[in-house]
Amino acid sequence: MAASNGRLSFYQTMLLSFVVAVPVLVLLMRVDPHSIFLFARSPARMKKRDFAPPLVRKALSANPGGRVILMGDIHGCLDEMQLLLKKLNFQADRDLLVLLGDLVGKGPKPFEVIQHSKAIGAHTVLGNHDWTLLRWYEQQRSQGPDALVPFANPDSEHRKLARIIPKDLAEYLQQAPHIIEIPEHNAIAVHAGLDPSLSLDKQHTFDLMHMRTIVDGKPSEKHKGTPWASIWKGPQTVFFGHDAKRGLQEHPYAIGLDTGCVYGKQLTSYVLPEKALCRVHALASYAAQNSSD
Repeated sequence: MAASNGRLSFYQTMLLSFVVAVPVLVLLMRVDPHSIFLFARSPARMKKRDFAPPLVRKALSANPGGRVILMGDIHGCLDEMQLLLKKLNFQADRDLLVLLGDLVGKGPKPFEVIQHSKAIGAHTVLGNHDWTLLRWYEQQRSQGPDALVPFANPDSEHRKLARIIPKDLAEYLQQAPHIIEIPEHNAIAVHAGLDPSLSLDKQHTFDLMHMRTIVDGKPSEKHKGTPWASIWKGPQTVFFGHDAKRGLQEHPYAIGLDTGCVYGKQLTSYVLPEKALCRVHALASYAAQNSSD
């Protein structure tokens, strides 16, 4: 079929595209049979959530006669953590301590917080700041100290911390699940939130570490939108952090405990079975508050 006015017809264009594409694909498959698939999954064509790790859930049992203490985002605020534990009269051999993630980031003593948590037998879910540190750590271990991480700020403190974090502390974070279940109290601990439309085993780990609201029916990191916790229908009560801007949140089946300690506000815990809040005031303001709580 002849082209008019010097232009290729639709069919000629399709044929030309086929003629050019086939040899390229054949060459790629000869060099590496997975090349075509790797191209489709290259970082440039992916989103940050595509790098999120597989879901890990863990069930914990409270010690007989002991309490379950759930503590909000610490962010390197070791002194406040120790003050709160003292106020609670925490007993490591009796009480179960569950941290809601973001042990590191923005605050003055990130490694000391991890070390202390490890020493007293605390359990933690993985927060978005913890995950970012681990991404840098794992990339540097495999590709060297100057390695870059997709969708991560190369000037961030996490990159610098990853270069010097002791191996045992990195392993403590690497072993952290995304969801901790405490069946005796019908309780769940996560860092950021749960998608109310999905069962626990269908949750996306990126959302578990980052979400704050539901926008157009989907989890979102944005502050504007419907707080996911306000529409969580249970039957488990979910304890979470991450949303310092809203502060303490008390919904029928969800309780938010990030009260902005690193921003000079408070470090807050919730005690079961008493269903009691306990908090201490920050000793200083260590960071300016922004949207990346």
